[in-house]
Amino acid sequence: MRIKPVPSKKFLDSILRYDPESGKLFWRPRPLTKCVSLREYRRWNSRYANKEAGLKCKDDVNGLFYRRLSISKSHYHSARIIMCMLGHPPEKINSMHIDHIDGDGLNNRPENLRLVSNRLNSMNRKKRKDNTSGYTGVTWYKPTRSWRAVVSIGGKVKSLGYYKNIEDAAMAVKSARKEDCYTERHGA
Repeated sequence: MRIKPVPSKKFLDSILRYDPESGKLFWRPRPLTKCVSLREYRRWNSRYANKEAGLKCKDDVNGLFYRRLSISKSHYHSARIIMCMLGHPPEKINSMHIDHIDGDGLNNRPENLRLVSNRLNSMNRKKRKDNTSGYTGVTWYKPTRSWRAVVSIGGKVKSLGYYKNIEDAAMAVKSARKEDCYTERHGA
């Protein structure tokens, strides 16, 4: 999926209010001059003004929740909008990932958000919901009837060997990750 460029900070500040304490976005009341009719003005302001912006959505791959909102017929993750409102340049936001440090996609407080590369973002990822072994980086390998341990280091997948015991394979992955600065939360 292609990421749409975020609108300008000036535009976002005119339509949204960000509360850093809660990490939530709220729609600002719309002025009559921005509405087609008095009826639309009244309807929009009674329905949306000063209410939390966006919808709670679930990521299909990881099963994590986040907020998504529509602005001018385009959809954005609220974290991208918030990073722009906090003063980060749109070019940087559009070219990088936004990492929720604690792994909670609904926690958009400033201290929980950081701009990172794809690699660094992957190093703070939770275990995928389609994981069958219970450990990230550990899979059953039928030909040898053993547990295969793999880790991605420097963007390259490295095999750590085959183990008869699943816990041994998991420990091999965990210690290899410690050497490459993965967070403690990775794969949890």
